[in-house]
Amino acid sequence: MLVDLADVEIIKLTIADTMVDISIRQTGGLSTILFMNQIAKKVSFLKDSILLLKAWMTYEASLLGSHAANMATYALYVLVVFLINNFEVETPMEVLRLFFDYFGSFDWESQMITIFGAVKTLNFYDRLKSEFNFDLNAMALADRKDMKQKQRTSLLFAPEELNTLLASFQVIKCLTASPNLTGD
Repeated sequence: MLVDLADVEIIKLTIADTMVDISIRQTGGLSTILFMNQIAKKVSFLKDSILLLKAWMTYEASLLGSHAANMATYALYVLVVFLINNFEVETPMEVLRLFFDYFGSFDWESQMITIFGAVKTLNFYDRLKSEFNFDLNAMALADRKDMKQKQRTSLLFAPEELNTLLASFQVIKCLTASPNLTGD
Protein backbone atom coordinates (compact mmCIF):
# COMPACT_ATOMS: atom_id res chain seq x y z
CA MET A 1 0.00 0.00 0.00
CA LEU A 2 1.40 3.43 -0.95
CA VAL A 3 0.44 6.25 1.42
CA ASP A 4 0.60 9.32 -0.79
CA LEU A 5 -1.38 11.75 1.38
CA ALA A 6 1.53 12.12 3.78
CA ASP A 7 4.33 14.66 3.35
CA VAL A 8 6.64 11.68 2.95
CA GLU A 9 5.56 8.92 0.58
CA ILE A 10 5.73 5.57 2.38
CA ILE A 11 5.30 1.97 1.34
CA LYS A 12 3.86 -0.02 4.25
CA LEU A 13 4.49 -3.76 4.33
CA THR A 14 3.98 -6.57 6.78
CA ILE A 15 6.67 -9.22 6.59
CA ALA A 16 6.38 -12.22 8.93
CA ASP A 17 4.08 -10.24 11.26
CA THR A 18 6.53 -7.34 11.37
CA MET A 19 5.38 -3.95 10.09
CA VAL A 20 7.91 -2.28 7.79
CA ASP A 21 7.79 1.28 6.42
CA ILE A 22 9.88 2.22 3.41
CA SER A 23 10.12 5.94 2.70
CA ILE A 24 10.55 7.17 -0.85
CA ARG A 25 12.94 9.94 -1.95
CA GLN A 26 13.97 10.80 1.60
CA THR A 27 17.46 11.08 3.08
CA GLY A 28 16.48 11.54 6.72
CA GLY A 29 16.64 7.82 7.46
CA LEU A 30 20.12 7.50 5.98
CA SER A 31 21.31 10.50 7.97
CA THR A 32 19.84 9.03 11.16
CA ILE A 33 21.65 5.73 10.59
CA LEU A 34 24.95 7.53 9.98
CA PHE A 35 24.43 9.72 13.03
CA MET A 36 23.62 6.77 15.29
CA ASN A 37 26.62 4.82 13.94
CA GLN A 38 28.90 7.78 14.72
CA ILE A 39 27.60 7.85 18.29
CA ALA A 40 27.92 4.06 18.57
CA LYS A 41 31.64 4.42 17.77
CA LYS A 42 32.01 6.37 21.04
CA VAL A 43 29.39 4.47 23.06
CA SER A 44 29.64 0.70 22.70
CA PHE A 45 26.37 0.08 24.58
CA LEU A 46 24.22 2.53 22.56
CA LYS A 47 22.54 -0.01 20.29
CA ASP A 48 21.93 -2.46 23.15
CA SER A 49 20.38 0.36 25.20
CA ILE A 50 18.06 1.28 22.35
CA LEU A 51 17.08 -2.35 21.76
CA LEU A 52 16.35 -2.86 25.46
CA LEU A 53 14.10 0.20 25.60
CA LYS A 54 12.53 -0.60 22.23
CA ALA A 55 11.62 -4.09 23.44
CA TRP A 56 10.08 -2.80 26.66
CA MET A 57 8.21 0.04 24.94
CA THR A 58 6.90 -2.23 22.18
CA TYR A 59 6.07 -5.48 23.94
CA GLU A 60 5.45 -4.50 27.56
CA ALA A 61 4.14 -0.93 27.50
CA SER A 62 2.76 -0.64 23.93
CA LEU A 63 4.17 2.88 23.70
CA LEU A 64 6.37 2.61 20.62
CA GLY A 65 5.29 2.57 16.99
CA SER A 66 4.07 5.46 14.90
CA HIS A 67 1.69 3.06 13.11
CA ALA A 68 -0.39 3.01 16.31
CA ALA A 69 -0.03 6.78 17.02
CA ASN A 70 2.60 6.05 19.65
CA MET A 71 6.12 7.39 20.01
CA ALA A 72 8.24 7.13 16.87
CA THR A 73 11.52 5.23 16.99
CA TYR A 74 13.42 8.41 16.14
CA ALA A 75 12.03 10.05 19.30
CA LEU A 76 13.36 7.13 21.34
CA TYR A 77 16.79 7.64 19.73
CA VAL A 78 16.75 11.30 20.83
CA LEU A 79 15.80 10.35 24.40
CA VAL A 80 18.52 7.69 24.67
CA VAL A 81 21.20 9.92 23.13
CA PHE A 82 20.14 12.71 25.51
CA LEU A 83 20.66 10.40 28.51
CA ILE A 84 24.04 9.12 27.31
CA ASN A 85 25.18 12.60 26.32
CA ASN A 86 24.22 14.25 29.60
CA PHE A 87 24.67 11.61 32.32
CA GLU A 88 27.35 9.18 33.41
CA VAL A 89 26.04 5.78 32.31
CA GLU A 90 28.05 2.74 31.27
CA THR A 91 25.60 -0.10 30.59
CA PRO A 92 22.20 -0.62 28.94
CA MET A 93 20.69 -1.39 32.36
CA GLU A 94 21.94 1.97 33.69
CA VAL A 95 20.34 3.68 30.68
CA LEU A 96 17.07 1.81 31.34
CA ARG A 97 17.08 2.81 35.03
CA LEU A 98 17.92 6.42 34.20
CA PHE A 99 15.21 6.46 31.51
CA PHE A 100 12.57 5.66 34.13
CA ASP A 101 14.10 7.90 36.82
CA TYR A 102 14.54 10.94 34.59
CA PHE A 103 11.55 10.77 32.27
CA GLY A 104 9.20 9.44 34.97
CA SER A 105 9.28 12.87 36.60
CA PHE A 106 10.05 14.99 33.53
CA ASP A 107 7.76 18.00 33.07
CA TRP A 108 6.57 17.41 29.50
CA GLU A 109 4.19 20.38 29.73
CA SER A 110 6.94 22.96 30.18
CA GLN A 111 10.01 21.33 28.57
CA MET A 112 11.13 19.37 25.54
CA ILE A 113 14.25 17.27 24.96
CA THR A 114 17.21 17.74 22.63
CA ILE A 115 20.34 15.61 22.65
CA PHE A 116 22.09 18.46 24.50
CA GLY A 117 19.49 19.00 27.20
CA ALA A 118 15.95 19.95 28.12
CA VAL A 119 14.63 23.20 26.64
CA LYS A 120 11.90 25.30 28.23
CA THR A 121 8.82 25.57 26.02
CA LEU A 122 7.54 28.83 27.57
CA ASN A 123 7.98 31.54 24.92
CA PHE A 124 10.08 29.06 22.95
CA TYR A 125 9.95 30.79 19.58
CA ASP A 126 10.52 34.28 21.02
CA ARG A 127 13.51 33.07 23.08
CA LEU A 128 14.96 31.14 20.15
CA LYS A 129 14.69 34.23 17.92
CA SER A 130 15.70 37.04 20.27
CA GLU A 131 18.11 35.40 22.73
CA PHE A 132 19.71 32.72 20.56
CA ASN A 133 19.36 33.94 16.96
CA PHE A 134 17.64 30.66 15.99
CA ASP A 135 20.50 28.52 17.34
CA LEU A 136 18.70 25.63 19.06
CA ASN A 137 22.02 24.11 20.16
CA ALA A 138 22.94 27.30 22.06
CA MET A 139 19.47 27.43 23.60
CA ALA A 140 19.69 23.81 24.75
CA LEU A 141 23.14 24.39 26.22
CA ALA A 142 21.92 27.47 28.08
CA ASP A 143 18.87 25.66 29.47
CA ARG A 144 21.06 22.64 30.32
CA LYS A 145 22.58 24.62 33.17
CA ASP A 146 19.21 24.44 34.95
CA MET A 147 19.18 20.63 35.06
CA LYS A 148 18.97 19.58 38.69
CA GLN A 149 20.09 15.96 38.47
CA LYS A 150 23.73 14.92 38.44
CA GLN A 151 25.01 15.27 34.93
CA ARG A 152 28.25 15.12 32.98
CA THR A 153 30.40 18.20 33.45
CA SER A 154 30.94 18.24 29.69
CA LEU A 155 28.84 16.73 26.93
CA LEU A 156 29.95 13.48 25.34
CA PHE A 157 28.87 14.92 21.96
CA ALA A 158 29.30 18.67 21.56
CA PRO A 159 27.41 20.82 19.04
CA GLU A 160 30.59 21.24 16.98
CA GLU A 161 30.68 17.48 16.34
CA LEU A 162 27.03 17.54 15.36
CA ASN A 163 27.69 20.39 12.92
CA THR A 164 30.49 18.37 11.28
CA LEU A 165 28.15 15.40 10.91
CA LEU A 166 25.41 17.61 9.47
CA ALA A 167 27.82 18.84 6.81
CA SER A 168 28.51 15.24 5.76
CA PHE A 169 24.75 14.57 5.64
CA GLN A 170 24.37 17.44 3.16
CA VAL A 171 26.64 15.49 0.79
CA ILE A 172 24.26 12.52 1.06
CA LYS A 173 21.30 14.79 0.39
CA CYS A 174 22.98 16.25 -2.71
CA LEU A 175 23.89 12.81 -4.03
CA THR A 176 20.41 11.37 -3.55
CA ALA A 177 18.74 14.47 -4.97
CA SER A 178 20.77 14.28 -8.18
CA PRO A 179 18.44 13.01 -10.91
CA ASN A 180 21.23 11.47 -12.94
CA LEU A 181 23.94 9.80 -10.89
CA THR A 182 24.94 7.36 -13.63
CA GLY A 183 25.77 9.97 -16.26
CA ASP A 184 23.26 8.55 -18.77
